[in-house]
Amino acid sequence: MTVPQPGQPAGTGPDVDAWYAEQDDPFGVGTRWYERRKRAVVAAALQRERYRLCWDAACGTGHLAQDLVLRCERLVASDAAARAAELTRGRLSGAREPHERPPQDRPGAQCGHDARGARGGHDAPGVQVLRHRLPAAPPGLSGCDLVLLSEVLYYLDDAARAALPDLLEQVTCGAEAPEVLAVTWRHHPHDGHLSGAAAHAELGAGLRARGWEQAVEHQEPDFVLHSWTTTPGGQ
Repeated sequence: MTVPQPGQPAGTGPDVDAWYAEQDDPFGVGTRWYERRKRAVVAAALQRERYRLCWDAACGTGHLAQDLVLRCERLVASDAAARAAELTRGRLSGAREPHERPPQDRPGAQCGHDARGARGGHDAPGVQVLRHRLPAAPPGLSGCDLVLLSEVLYYLDDAARAALPDLLEQVTCGAEAPEVLAVTWRHHPHDGHLSGAAAHAELGAGLRARGWEQAVEHQEPDFVLHSWTTTPGGQ
């Protein structure tokens, strides 16, 4: 759920930098029971104990990225807000170093990309944090076996949402049975383009048209969670 910005017309999209102008946790992700419980549901919905390469595509304050980093060999976390990227980098700075990836048979090699990417000078080992806006992918990112889309779908305009399924195919290319997990407040934020429930239905239809299958569905009065996956050789 979003913090209202007075005078901003509904549906114009949020000023993400303004969210962090006055406080570092504008949605109470680290303090509200609703948010903490939602993070626990996300962790329980993941199909595997460990992943090779995860992309948290709208990392916000970095709380979910902090949960993910212990289950990923490598983690890429990005957000459109500069302060959010700074907060995530700081939150992950003390994270335990993930296991090293075997040098051979690296995911993404057959897709023409180096899945390792370039890590920022202040990022923790095995972690890359950057300011980046959907619906583009961070440069060179491919071979992701987990992509997390948390509280972002309804802020993407029609063109960006239409491009998202192809983007997800691009960044998961080369991964074995990759997962895409989306979790979203189910209602229509004042600065969004549609409700979270509608955004999930739209993304699900786009992925199914490309051969993905729904793996998890979790419905609550205030949020929805879905994950989709492909079988080996299905992409």
